[in-house]
Amino acid sequence: MIGRVRVNSWVLGLVLLASGAASGKEMPVDSERQGAMFKRIFSYDKLLRDSERIVVLVVGASRTGKDVESVADAFREEGLFPAIVPVGELTDDLTATLSPASTVLYVMPDVDYAAARDFAERKRFLTVSGLPSIVEAGQVSVSVDVVGERTEVLVNMPRLATEGHALSSELLKLARVIR
Repeated sequence: MIGRVRVNSWVLGLVLLASGAASGKEMPVDSERQGAMFKRIFSYDKLLRDSERIVVLVVGASRTGKDVESVADAFREEGLFPAIVPVGELTDDLTATLSPASTVLYVMPDVDYAAARDFAERKRFLTVSGLPSIVEAGQVSVSVDVVGERTEVLVNMPRLATEGHALSSELLKLARVIR
């Protein structure tokens, strides 16, 4: 009996880990909805709103994978210009022609958040993610979440200021703001 309980607990742990429930790294809003919401959010950013071409650097663990490709596809469908970049390849050479007025870093789950955060801060790129927890932790400026039956925008004001961005008061009135 004890052996069965251990095996069942072990199997349950594997199932939870595979589903993302154990790691807490599941994005509550699907990629397609995120693409549409972030495009709208960019129009409230005082640097990005007049940009004719917004490049979204999708920062993942690698260049391939269902999740990073799904996020990139969602931004592409919205008329934005995504590029999948492993966190280890975020270099000044890669972004030499990009500016804070035309570039956003989308941070995927399970990457080196500090490396992405520090790079975005140095380059003054707005950071966004589908993970509300890393906005709450101050790793990223903006995220989206589901509360009840509605979608909510989260904004980390200290992080936003550090990146040199500002969102309009109209959006901030509707968002959950972290100070």
